Amino acid sequence: MVSKRLLERLVTELLPLGKPQWTGTLRIPGLKAPDGLTTPRERRQWLHQRTDAELGQLLSELMERLRGMDRGELTHLATWLRAPFAEVMASPFGLRACAFGAQVGAMVVQHELRTLLPWAPDLVGDDATLDEDHGHWTRGSLHAGRYQSFQLDGAFATFVPDHSARWTPHELLHRAVGYAWRADMSRWEAYQCARLAELLPVVHWYGPDLVSRLDETQFDRDEDARMPRASLERTRWLDKDATVAQAHLAATLTHLRTGITRFEEELAACTAERTGGLPVGVTHGLLDSRADATAYITGHHGRLRAERIAELLDTGGLTTAYPTAAALSDAVERTFDTLLFGEIALDPTPICAAAHGRLLWEVTHRAVHCSTWSPSALLPDLQTAWQAAASGDPTPAADTLSQLVDNLPAHLRDDIACVGIPVSGLGADDGMDMAQLEAGLESAVPGTYAWLNEEGTLPDLVGALAEHPSRGPLVQRLAELLGDPVQKGPGQKGPVQSDPIARGLLAFETRVLGATRRDDTAERLAQDITALPTDGNLLPSAAFSSLQLNFDAGELAFSLTNGGGWDGAMRPSQWLIGETGGGVAAIACPPALAQWWRTLPAAADEAVQSLVGLADDDQLGDLDALEWLSELSAANAVAWLPAVS
Repeated sequence: MVSKRLLERLVTELLPLGKPQWTGTLRIPGLKAPDGLTTPRERRQWLHQRTDAELGQLLSELMERLRGMDRGELTHLATWLRAPFAEVMASPFGLRACAFGAQVGAMVVQHELRTLLPWAPDLVGDDATLDEDHGHWTRGSLHAGRYQSFQLDGAFATFVPDHSARWTPHELLHRAVGYAWRADMSRWEAYQCARLAELLPVVHWYGPDLVSRLDETQFDRDEDARMPRASLERTRWLDKDATVAQAHLAATLTHLRTGITRFEEELAACTAERTGGLPVGVTHGLLDSRADATAYITGHHGRLRAERIAELLDTGGLTTAYPTAAALSDAVERTFDTLLFGEIALDPTPICAAAHGRLLWEVTHRAVHCSTWSPSALLPDLQTAWQAAASGDPTPAADTLSQLVDNLPAHLRDDIACVGIPVSGLGADDGMDMAQLEAGLESAVPGTYAWLNEEGTLPDLVGALAEHPSRGPLVQRLAELLGDPVQKGPGQKGPVQSDPIARGLLAFETRVLGATRRDDTAERLAQDITALPTDGNLLPSAAFSSLQLNFDAGELAFSLTNGGGWDGAMRPSQWLIGETGGGVAAIACPPALAQWWRTLPAAADEAVQSLVGLADDDQLGDLDALEWLSELSAANAVAWLPAVS
């Protein structure tokens, strides 16, 4: 159940009771083109032909107008979208893409709070669509199947913490572009439509969105994975120092021209396929749009042909649905034109209505995919609600939502209703699957989970994770919360940040969870130790790390997860933790031994002499130097490389 405070704060701003909180119509400016250019193609060509100096001037003027907007109003936009403000503001064209998504009623739902539902068996076509791990947590990551995770005919964007911040504008732009569907559509035309639907979001990713994005100058996949978050501190185009912003713009403006070139090439190829009836490829270094579209149709054409889903799609409930590839192609051109030029006007009233309509679509869409339930009996009411939403009236959609939920299969009702945004009264969980998020914590760090549950602080932490979505591994986000005050209410701070046991347990279990690196030298090349080495070298395994705590985390974690007791004694403990032979070793050792391990690599005779000295001084506990060295060697925490004659 979503906390009352979370609902009170968010439902008034989101669905279904409120509307956007910005004042009047929020207008997001775009590039200025000459009045004499009358078609999208003419404007694109004109922009592409500008010199770097001219392009820099146009973009500089756009950035200046965007920087001049009321920051509070833009914060309201991010709040309405349910997206981190820094992700919305990461680049000038990223901001416009997010605004475009808001304009059609799209929002960002939370992957970890959205019950992942398997498709009904009759929708699983090609074997490639099967994914037995769908909906399961692995090492703190909630896995969604490739085809189940995204459908062009879905209503909302999805916030997946494991993905980078780039996905927020990318997915919102997808919802603005839309899709094409017709009951008698062939696989060949459906493939063309899938390729067209992906065209602009991909062009934006590698083109306009890179213009003055954060502090980057180009897309680096490895760097994107290493630093998935956006931050205002890294956002150069918002820098108060104009020279900083201008220098970064000069280094990135070429991406706009590159994006237009890619758009023209892909659009021409799609048009040639449609008119010529033969496949047409375009060579790009990182992409294969034909292969991507083919894979999409492989996984989705079967479900689109299912009677109940075709019945839903035929209603045209989403305003971004088109009947043919040609109509979608025109829409893609118009959308790119709007993304580049002119203002995007965000009027709260039609946006609120559109969002209500999309929520109604989302629940219906989830229902027909996870079961054989058909919306036939409700189609007249659903169509009336969607038509009203398209006309700016949210009331019928809001009223029909409860009727829809009441008609869903009883055993799936609450799971279907957990769409991943807080909606008061939507199912038993108010739209948010908090139990799924708790299950993720329990699977990743069971000892920490059990401790927090016993201490009564778990609900506040889970609520904070839900209320403040962030990028990165689940355990990392939990660690950040354990190090910061957890707001329980106005003026109140939770006790979690002062809990050293919780932080220590999490550190211990996180090391165990993250012990995936292997060291082939230690595992495959090292010599077994049966006597104290006198030659060669002793190396520490690169797969291991040391951890110092002020209590026995291993004993406590075991007792919490196995029903044992803990005496509560705060005894310092040292650990060497790492991957070994496909498993994980957590070796409790005396402080002196851990310190000795950290001095490696060293000549074997010198290292052994030092270790024997520690044993003679009774600093190694019950084991002598050889016994400790043998244990560390057996666990691959230490590698002996004998001298070679």
